[in-house]
Amino acid sequence: MESEIRKVKLKDLQPTDITREKTISYLATLTTEELNRLEPLPQVWFVEETMVLLDGNNRSAVLAQRGEQEMLVEYRGNPGQYAFLLTEDIENARRLVDRSITSPYELLKNI
Repeated sequence: MESEIRKVKLKDLQPTDITREKTISYLATLTTEELNRLEPLPQVWFVEETMVLLDGNNRSAVLAQRGEQEMLVEYRGNPGQYAFLLTEDIENARRLVDRSITSPYELLKNI
């Protein structure tokens, strides 16, 4: 499946995990430019009308805390026949939605 690098609005991203204190502490030492250049870039999949964020929850929370509006990601689009590979991540996202965490801005409550 092809992907493209693009900036997306933080408010449109659905996290799939809570933040980790040690990771947040480290990422907070980096500049915004450094955060956007860290490899690998977080992946975003478009699932059930939602942009689901993988491997970028801590980074997105730090950017949101700084008041940033966008984040550089690897946009993967719709997983199609490979959606089964994202089952656990989608379930994690639903659990966060149940806790009213629907964007990186709500992740800040966990920092």
